[in-house]
Amino acid sequence: MAGSASIRLEIARRRVEFACRCLLRRPALEDARLYDLVGHLNSGAPSRKHRNDYAQLLEVATPADDLRIIRTSKPANLRYRAGQSAKLELSGVRRRYSFASIPNDEWLEFFVELRPGGKFSEQLRDAKPGVELRVDGVKGKLSLQEGARYHLMVATVTGLSPLLSLLRDHWTSETSTEQRFIVLQGASYRNEFGYAPVLAELAHKHSGELLYLPTVSRPDAEENRGWDGATGRVEQWVDPVIDSLELRPTNTAIYACGQPDMVQAVKARYEAGGFVVRTEPYD
Repeated sequence: MAGSASIRLEIARRRVEFACRCLLRRPALEDARLYDLVGHLNSGAPSRKHRNDYAQLLEVATPADDLRIIRTSKPANLRYRAGQSAKLELSGVRRRYSFASIPNDEWLEFFVELRPGGKFSEQLRDAKPGVELRVDGVKGKLSLQEGARYHLMVATVTGLSPLLSLLRDHWTSETSTEQRFIVLQGASYRNEFGYAPVLAELAHKHSGELLYLPTVSRPDAEENRGWDGATGRVEQWVDPVIDSLELRPTNTAIYACGQPDMVQAVKARYEAGGFVVRTEPYD
Protein backbone atom coordinates (compact mmCIF):
# COMPACT_ATOMS: atom_id res chain seq x y z
CA MET A 1 0.00 0.00 0.00
CA ALA A 2 2.78 2.44 0.92
CA GLY A 3 4.62 1.62 -2.30
CA SER A 4 1.59 2.35 -4.49
CA ALA A 5 1.00 5.63 -2.65
CA SER A 6 4.60 6.64 -3.36
CA ILE A 7 4.17 5.83 -7.05
CA ARG A 8 1.00 7.92 -7.24
CA LEU A 9 2.74 10.83 -5.54
CA GLU A 10 5.68 10.67 -7.95
CA ILE A 11 3.37 10.56 -10.97
CA ALA A 12 1.43 13.55 -9.64
CA ARG A 13 4.65 15.49 -8.99
CA ARG A 14 5.79 14.91 -12.55
CA ARG A 15 2.44 16.16 -13.82
CA VAL A 16 2.68 19.42 -11.90
CA GLU A 17 6.25 19.94 -13.12
CA PHE A 18 5.06 19.47 -16.71
CA ALA A 19 2.12 21.82 -16.18
CA CYS A 20 4.41 24.47 -14.69
CA ARG A 21 6.72 24.26 -17.69
CA CYS A 22 3.72 24.76 -19.96
CA LEU A 23 2.67 27.82 -17.95
CA LEU A 24 6.09 29.37 -18.50
CA ARG A 25 6.76 28.44 -22.12
CA ARG A 26 3.56 27.99 -24.08
CA PRO A 27 -0.22 28.32 -23.74
CA ALA A 28 -0.93 24.65 -23.16
CA LEU A 29 -2.59 23.56 -19.94
CA GLU A 30 -3.90 20.25 -18.69
CA ASP A 31 -7.05 19.02 -20.44
CA ALA A 32 -10.11 20.17 -18.52
CA ARG A 33 -11.45 16.62 -18.76
CA LEU A 34 -9.00 15.62 -16.01
CA TYR A 35 -11.15 17.50 -13.56
CA ASP A 36 -14.51 16.43 -12.23
CA LEU A 37 -16.67 19.23 -13.59
CA VAL A 38 -19.53 19.32 -11.12
CA GLY A 39 -21.76 21.94 -9.55
CA HIS A 40 -21.98 24.18 -12.64
CA LEU A 41 -24.56 26.94 -12.36
CA ASN A 42 -26.46 28.20 -15.37
CA SER A 43 -26.59 31.94 -15.86
CA GLY A 44 -29.89 33.53 -14.96
CA ALA A 45 -31.31 37.01 -14.75
CA PRO A 46 -31.63 38.31 -11.18
CA SER A 47 -35.09 38.95 -9.83
CA ARG A 48 -36.46 42.31 -8.78
CA LYS A 49 -34.72 43.73 -5.68
CA HIS A 50 -36.63 43.91 -2.41
CA ARG A 51 -35.64 46.01 0.57
CA ASN A 52 -32.27 47.75 0.33
CA ASP A 53 -30.23 45.13 2.17
CA TYR A 54 -32.25 42.02 1.34
CA ALA A 55 -31.63 39.57 -1.48
CA GLN A 56 -33.67 36.75 -2.96
CA LEU A 57 -32.25 33.27 -3.47
CA LEU A 58 -32.14 32.58 -7.22
CA GLU A 59 -30.30 29.28 -7.66
CA VAL A 60 -28.77 26.53 -5.54
CA ALA A 61 -26.23 23.95 -6.72
CA THR A 62 -25.15 20.95 -4.64
CA PRO A 63 -21.70 19.70 -5.66
CA ALA A 64 -21.56 17.60 -2.46
CA ASP A 65 -23.96 16.80 0.39
CA ASP A 66 -22.40 19.38 2.68
CA LEU A 67 -21.67 22.05 0.05
CA ARG A 68 -23.89 24.62 -1.62
CA ILE A 69 -23.17 27.16 -4.32
CA ILE A 70 -25.86 29.82 -3.99
CA ARG A 71 -26.71 32.68 -6.29
CA THR A 72 -28.84 35.58 -5.05
CA SER A 73 -30.11 38.88 -6.37
CA LYS A 74 -27.98 41.91 -5.51
CA PRO A 75 -29.41 44.30 -2.88
CA ALA A 76 -29.80 47.83 -4.20
CA ASN A 77 -27.44 49.42 -1.70
CA LEU A 78 -24.72 46.75 -1.67
CA ARG A 79 -21.18 47.74 -2.68
CA TYR A 80 -18.17 45.44 -2.44
CA ARG A 81 -14.76 44.69 -3.92
CA ALA A 82 -13.43 41.39 -5.17
CA GLY A 83 -11.87 39.46 -2.29
CA GLN A 84 -14.26 40.81 0.35
CA SER A 85 -16.92 39.05 2.42
CA ALA A 86 -20.37 39.83 3.80
CA LYS A 87 -22.72 38.68 6.53
CA LEU A 88 -25.64 36.57 5.32
CA GLU A 89 -28.70 36.36 7.55
CA LEU A 90 -31.53 33.82 7.59
CA SER A 91 -34.24 34.11 10.27
CA GLY A 92 -31.98 36.18 12.50
CA VAL A 93 -28.95 33.85 12.19
CA ARG A 94 -25.90 35.54 10.66
CA ARG A 95 -22.74 34.03 9.17
CA ARG A 96 -19.89 35.56 7.15
CA TYR A 97 -19.00 34.29 3.68
CA SER A 98 -16.68 35.51 0.95
CA PHE A 99 -18.05 36.61 -2.39
CA ALA A 100 -17.31 34.24 -5.27
CA SER A 101 -18.95 36.75 -7.60
CA ILE A 102 -17.45 40.05 -8.75
CA PRO A 103 -18.82 43.61 -8.49
CA ASN A 104 -19.70 43.70 -12.21
CA ASP A 105 -22.06 40.73 -11.82
CA GLU A 106 -25.76 41.51 -11.52
CA TRP A 107 -26.09 38.81 -8.86
CA LEU A 108 -24.16 37.60 -5.80
CA GLU A 109 -22.61 34.17 -5.45
CA PHE A 110 -21.29 32.27 -2.43
CA PHE A 111 -19.69 28.84 -1.88
CA VAL A 112 -20.93 27.56 1.47
CA GLU A 113 -19.94 24.58 3.60
CA LEU A 114 -22.84 23.28 5.68
CA ARG A 115 -22.11 22.44 9.31
CA PRO A 116 -24.19 19.55 10.69
CA GLY A 117 -26.64 20.98 13.20
CA GLY A 118 -25.57 24.56 12.46
CA LYS A 119 -28.40 27.07 12.80
CA PHE A 120 -27.59 28.79 9.51
CA SER A 121 -26.51 25.63 7.71
CA GLU A 122 -29.69 23.69 8.46
CA GLN A 123 -31.84 26.53 7.12
CA LEU A 124 -29.79 26.77 3.95
CA ARG A 125 -29.64 23.00 3.42
CA ASP A 126 -33.18 22.79 2.08
CA ALA A 127 -33.64 26.41 1.00
CA LYS A 128 -35.41 26.91 -2.32
CA PRO A 129 -35.31 29.79 -4.81
CA GLY A 130 -37.43 32.67 -3.58
CA VAL A 131 -36.20 32.63 0.03
CA GLU A 132 -35.16 36.04 1.31
CA LEU A 133 -31.89 36.66 3.13
CA ARG A 134 -30.19 39.75 4.39
CA VAL A 135 -26.75 40.68 3.00
CA ASP A 136 -24.70 43.37 4.74
CA GLY A 137 -21.55 43.96 6.79
CA VAL A 138 -19.18 43.97 3.83
CA LYS A 139 -15.53 43.96 4.90
CA GLY A 140 -12.10 42.66 3.95
CA LYS A 141 -8.77 43.83 2.58
CA LEU A 142 -7.69 40.86 0.47
CA SER A 143 -6.45 42.02 -2.93
CA LEU A 144 -3.85 41.12 -5.53
CA GLN A 145 -0.35 42.15 -4.51
CA GLU A 146 0.83 45.05 -6.63
CA GLY A 147 4.06 44.43 -8.49
CA ALA A 148 3.90 40.63 -8.29
CA ARG A 149 4.22 38.73 -11.56
CA TYR A 150 3.26 35.37 -10.04
CA HIS A 151 0.25 34.88 -7.80
CA LEU A 152 0.31 31.51 -6.02
CA MET A 153 -3.12 30.85 -4.52
CA VAL A 154 -3.60 28.07 -1.96
CA ALA A 155 -7.12 27.13 -0.86
CA THR A 156 -9.18 24.37 0.70
CA VAL A 157 -12.70 23.76 -0.68
CA THR A 158 -14.81 26.90 0.00
CA GLY A 159 -11.69 28.96 0.74
CA LEU A 160 -11.44 29.28 -3.03
CA SER A 161 -14.24 31.88 -3.10
CA PRO A 162 -12.30 35.13 -2.53
CA LEU A 163 -9.46 33.94 -4.76
CA LEU A 164 -11.85 33.12 -7.59
CA SER A 165 -13.40 36.55 -7.19
CA LEU A 166 -9.96 38.17 -7.46
CA LEU A 167 -9.13 36.13 -10.57
CA ARG A 168 -12.37 36.93 -12.37
CA ASP A 169 -12.19 40.60 -11.43
CA HIS A 170 -8.61 40.83 -12.72
CA TRP A 171 -9.66 39.68 -16.17
CA THR A 172 -12.60 42.07 -16.42
CA SER A 173 -10.10 44.89 -16.91
CA GLU A 174 -7.05 42.99 -18.20
CA THR A 175 -7.43 40.90 -21.35
CA SER A 176 -3.80 39.75 -21.53
CA THR A 177 -1.05 40.41 -19.03
CA GLU A 178 2.39 39.24 -18.02
CA GLN A 179 0.99 38.04 -14.71
CA ARG A 180 0.65 34.33 -14.01
CA PHE A 181 -1.78 32.66 -11.61
CA ILE A 182 -1.34 29.25 -10.00
CA VAL A 183 -4.35 27.97 -8.05
CA LEU A 184 -3.81 25.01 -5.71
CA GLN A 185 -7.04 23.67 -4.19
CA GLY A 186 -7.22 20.88 -1.65
CA ALA A 187 -10.21 18.74 -0.67
CA SER A 188 -10.91 15.37 0.87
CA TYR A 189 -13.05 14.23 -2.06
CA ARG A 190 -13.19 14.99 -5.77
CA ASN A 191 -16.79 16.23 -5.73
CA GLU A 192 -15.78 19.10 -3.43
CA PHE A 193 -14.13 20.97 -6.33
CA GLY A 194 -17.39 22.80 -7.02
CA TYR A 195 -15.84 25.52 -9.17
CA ALA A 196 -13.72 23.27 -11.38
CA PRO A 197 -15.90 24.14 -14.42
CA VAL A 198 -15.35 27.85 -13.88
CA LEU A 199 -11.60 27.46 -13.44
CA ALA A 200 -11.37 25.21 -16.50
CA GLU A 201 -13.20 27.87 -18.52
CA LEU A 202 -10.88 30.60 -17.24
CA ALA A 203 -7.83 28.47 -18.03
CA HIS A 204 -9.09 27.96 -21.57
CA LYS A 205 -9.96 31.62 -22.08
CA HIS A 206 -6.68 32.87 -20.60
CA SER A 207 -4.49 30.08 -21.87
CA GLY A 208 -0.96 30.21 -20.53
CA GLU A 209 -1.84 32.59 -17.69
CA LEU A 210 -3.60 30.21 -15.29
CA LEU A 211 -2.70 26.80 -13.86
CA TYR A 212 -5.27 25.00 -11.70
CA LEU A 213 -4.11 22.04 -9.60
CA PRO A 214 -6.73 20.26 -7.45
CA THR A 215 -5.48 17.65 -5.00
CA VAL A 216 -7.38 15.12 -2.89
CA SER A 217 -6.12 14.21 0.58
CA ARG A 218 -7.91 10.84 0.74
CA PRO A 219 -7.03 9.17 -2.56
CA ASP A 220 -7.99 5.68 -1.35
CA ALA A 221 -11.54 6.67 -0.38
CA GLU A 222 -14.32 5.10 -2.43
CA GLU A 223 -15.58 8.58 -3.31
CA ASN A 224 -12.29 9.20 -5.16
CA ARG A 225 -12.35 6.05 -7.26
CA GLY A 226 -10.90 6.84 -10.69
CA TRP A 227 -9.11 9.99 -9.56
CA ASP A 228 -5.76 10.24 -11.35
CA GLY A 229 -4.84 13.79 -10.38
CA ALA A 230 -2.65 15.11 -7.58
CA THR A 231 -2.94 13.64 -4.09
CA GLY A 232 -1.98 14.83 -0.62
CA ARG A 233 -2.65 17.93 1.42
CA VAL A 234 -2.67 21.12 -0.61
CA GLU A 235 0.17 22.77 1.34
CA GLN A 236 2.45 19.89 0.32
CA TRP A 237 2.26 21.12 -3.28
CA VAL A 238 3.49 24.65 -2.63
CA ASP A 239 7.18 23.70 -2.59
CA PRO A 240 7.04 21.65 -5.84
CA VAL A 241 5.35 24.55 -7.63
CA ILE A 242 7.82 27.10 -6.27
CA ASP A 243 10.73 24.88 -7.32
CA SER A 244 9.31 24.07 -10.78
CA LEU A 245 8.57 27.70 -11.63
CA GLU A 246 11.64 29.02 -9.80
CA LEU A 247 9.46 31.47 -7.91
CA ARG A 248 11.15 34.05 -5.71
CA PRO A 249 9.95 36.44 -3.00
CA THR A 250 10.85 39.32 -5.32
CA ASN A 251 8.36 38.34 -8.02
CA THR A 252 5.74 36.23 -6.22
CA ALA A 253 2.86 36.75 -3.80
CA ILE A 254 1.24 33.83 -1.99
CA TYR A 255 -2.40 33.78 -0.89
CA ALA A 256 -3.89 31.28 1.58
CA CYS A 257 -7.60 30.90 2.32
CA GLY A 258 -9.66 28.18 3.92
CA GLN A 259 -8.91 25.69 6.68
CA PRO A 260 -7.24 27.66 9.54
CA ASP A 261 -4.42 25.18 10.20
CA MET A 262 -3.47 25.19 6.52
CA VAL A 263 -3.57 28.97 6.37
CA GLN A 264 -1.35 29.33 9.43
CA ALA A 265 1.11 26.70 8.19
CA VAL A 266 1.49 28.38 4.80
CA LYS A 267 1.76 31.83 6.32
CA ALA A 268 4.42 30.82 8.87
CA ARG A 269 6.55 28.79 6.46
CA TYR A 270 6.65 31.16 3.51
CA GLU A 271 6.76 34.46 5.35
CA ALA A 272 9.85 33.07 7.06
CA GLY A 273 11.25 32.52 3.56
CA GLY A 274 10.68 36.15 2.61
CA PHE A 275 7.44 35.78 0.62
CA VAL A 276 4.48 38.11 1.00
CA VAL A 277 1.60 35.90 2.21
CA ARG A 278 -1.88 37.38 2.09
CA THR A 279 -4.77 35.82 4.02
CA GLU A 280 -8.34 36.75 4.89
CA PRO A 281 -9.43 36.43 8.54
CA TYR A 282 -13.09 35.88 9.47
CA ASP A 283 -15.10 36.86 12.52
